[in-house]
Amino acid sequence: MSIQHNEVLVRVSNAAKEYPIKGGLLRRTVAKVHAVSDVSLEVHRGETLGLVGESGSGKSTLGRMLVRLEEPSSGVVQIGDADPMRQPSPAERRRAQLVFQNPQTSLNPRVSIGASIAEPLKVHRSLPHREIAGRVAELLKLVRLQPALADRLPFELSGGQRQRVGIARALACDPEFLVLDESIASLDVSVQAQIINLLTDLQRELGLSYVFITHDLSVARHVSDRIAVMYLGQIVEIGPAEEVIQRPQHPYTRALRSAIPVPDPDIDSVHDRIMLAGEIPSPVTPPSGCRFRTRCAFATERCSSEQPELMPSSTGTATVSVACHNLLTVQENS
Repeated sequence: MSIQHNEVLVRVSNAAKEYPIKGGLLRRTVAKVHAVSDVSLEVHRGETLGLVGESGSGKSTLGRMLVRLEEPSSGVVQIGDADPMRQPSPAERRRAQLVFQNPQTSLNPRVSIGASIAEPLKVHRSLPHREIAGRVAELLKLVRLQPALADRLPFELSGGQRQRVGIARALACDPEFLVLDESIASLDVSVQAQIINLLTDLQRELGLSYVFITHDLSVARHVSDRIAVMYLGQIVEIGPAEEVIQRPQHPYTRALRSAIPVPDPDIDSVHDRIMLAGEIPSPVTPPSGCRFRTRCAFATERCSSEQPELMPSSTGTATVSVACHNLLTVQENS
């Protein structure tokens, strides 16, 4: 299948998501959780965009917005040429699907594997009953499972098998785009490699586009064409995966990069680890200006009053976009 990496499949423009916090006898809104704030990005057809950051950075919320499980409080999320200003039709919803983090909790323990995969076929595809069993068998084979497993319950399968079932269920509607939300985090390392290889094969066979959400930069480097780094609901750096890993420019990306283990005890003992001060701030009361300034060694007065914008920066073989007022100082100290 010919894949056009320059064709934009998903476009996000200035998207934000806020959740109200109710309080008092009248249950009025007393505060808001700013889960995602002013995010703009594109996902191209056939590519894998890695979305990385600490827990609480807004990665999963953004992923749910991309498949329209969550509607943005402001801004635009558009898949293909669909009208972003109205609720997506069933046909449009089939184009984007989500693979959840933990297959043990995302699969109904009382429903057989075959019935779990058949459910989206009944709801979205309206297949005749006589064709559903055959399609379920095809999907199981597609994710390298035996069709005989269709009669099993989730607890009878291993964690890797359950995650393959989750992928098969997401593929039931023939989507063009998958959001993989920490989809290998709960698996053993050897099983993680098997799932990654499966996803790579499926992308090549079906021409899929992925957003791969993870907190592990080393995994993102292995699977992604581009990487976007999120911090407290905002994108702070985005660019080609190898460039972001080899030459990280934002102070937060540099700190994440320094946390990647080096598989050599002699090198790891002298490996410069950047330790960030404090914890990630609350999304209810995010810092003014640059949200990373409270943990940044390069913060200045400007950082507290002015929010940095993503600007192109080229120091290696490719251009990345970085949101930092003091980028030159960071580069001089790297």
